Amino acid sequence: MLIYLLGVFQEYCVIINLYNGDLIPFISEDIEYSLVDILILVTRILYFKRNRKNLIDVSLISLILFSHLQWSLHSPFHEWPSWWIGDKSPTDIRHRTEYYDTHVMCFIIWLLMFFEYIRYFNIFLL
Repeated sequence: MLIYLLGVFQEYCVIINLYNGDLIPFISEDIEYSLVDILILVTRILYFKRNRKNLIDVSLISLILFSHLQWSLHSPFHEWPSWWIGDKSPTDIRHRTEYYDTHVMCFIIWLLMFFEYIRYFNIFLL
């Protein structure tokens, strides 16, 4: 679907530090990154037809959404939530490289899903 380009664009902007998840000031950046995933997931579910490709797409979008949401629990930039069972200590700080690796992984998944959409429907972009 062409809406996958929204995910590609967002992740690319995060990777090159053009977008830092600060457009909506009253929510955390990890939740803000997830808003695009939720929009695409809802769009995908609304146009869902029962076949293997669509099931794989919804599964991959859910993986991307979970990947963004898990950083709100284990952020290398902020304290962990008080209700979380673990405590953040200096020896278990997750490195920001892992954080950006997650965004690169999401970028690749969005890009591959877009390319698969083009191949599946024989759409050629000139």
